[in-house]
Amino acid sequence: MSVAKLLEKRIHQVPGKASVSEYFFEVPLDHDAASSKGTARLFARSIARYQKPVDPTKAETEQLPWLLYLQGGPGMGCKSPENYGWTERVLDKGYQILFLDQRGTGLSETLTPRTLSFAPPQQIADHVKLFRADSIIKDCEAIRKTLTADYPEEKKKWSIIGQSFGGFCCMTYLSFQ
Repeated sequence: MSVAKLLEKRIHQVPGKASVSEYFFEVPLDHDAASSKGTARLFARSIARYQKPVDPTKAETEQLPWLLYLQGGPGMGCKSPENYGWTERVLDKGYQILFLDQRGTGLSETLTPRTLSFAPPQQIADHVKLFRADSIIKDCEAIRKTLTADYPEEKKKWSIIGQSFGGFCCMTYLSFQ
């Protein structure tokens, strides 16, 4: 299983409340033929409770457990974390939440008539197959490995939750484990 390449990370503070990070990852377009099909760019946003460090001169970061949220659709990107009514409750339980724009949605690699006008119908069909739930789950696993690379082994797992198509992706994820 591949590991996602972290291309960019931006952190924003919501004063006294939360830390919001925006990530861009690169993953294989086809996880089963990683070197031959190119890559996909994925966007994700995370939120965690803001904790003022005891000593600001030291880079102390607590390794909070992750909760991955997969949105419905398919086709819709995730909204901002504060737009979900359950975010505060999950943060209160000590999690950080990752909102992933799955491949084909939001700020991640998308499928549009323009991006599909490159080839004959069979090549387009083969390309569209790379945007199914099984590929999304492989993306999730690659991102999990990247985000938890420096975690101790017992903290590398994450919890998942999904809505509508995201729930289907969660069931697919569980069937892969």
